[in-house]
Amino acid sequence: MYDAHFNNNGKKKNSAFTMIELMIALTLSTFVFLAFGTWIHFNSRQQKKVTALSAAQQTMGFAAAHMQTELQTARDILHPDPLAMPSSDPDAPEQTCFTSNVLIFRNFTGDIIFYYYDKGTRTLKRHVIAFSSGISSTANIKKTILAKDIDKVLFTILIDKPSFVKIYMESNGYPLLDSAYLLNS
Repeated sequence: MYDAHFNNNGKKKNSAFTMIELMIALTLSTFVFLAFGTWIHFNSRQQKKVTALSAAQQTMGFAAAHMQTELQTARDILHPDPLAMPSSDPDAPEQTCFTSNVLIFRNFTGDIIFYYYDKGTRTLKRHVIAFSSGISSTANIKKTILAKDIDKVLFTILIDKPSFVKIYMESNGYPLLDSAYLLNS
């Protein structure tokens, strides 16, 4: 009968690992740990990107929703006013829209609302000049920051649809395009 613990001469086998077996085991475990470490590193980088995208979308989405709500009840847009900006060059192609990083409009109570992008602080700001007793006063301007960490803001007014406002924002390389329609214009 053959016993695995003895060699062909009947002497007991040495059950220790050889140097080659140890080197192969060490090499394989190194590859496994490197692959696992690479996977962990890649997943943490992806998680940071997903978190940045989520934060940017949340910030821009909140700002866009706030502007949409306010624009829907606005009376008229004061700037950019597509009707007041005809081209002075008769040979110039006809403009179909006007784009600015400032939007000024009058709300349903007569207050003047400014939305503008401050490139220096990377913020979207909102200022309100209250309309009281038929007179707009700059003495009591309410200033608020609507969104932070914004890279770009553009408001576009179409000439053929002056009550339609397109809103483009960009934060950390992620864009958001939204629009609002003035219901009271």
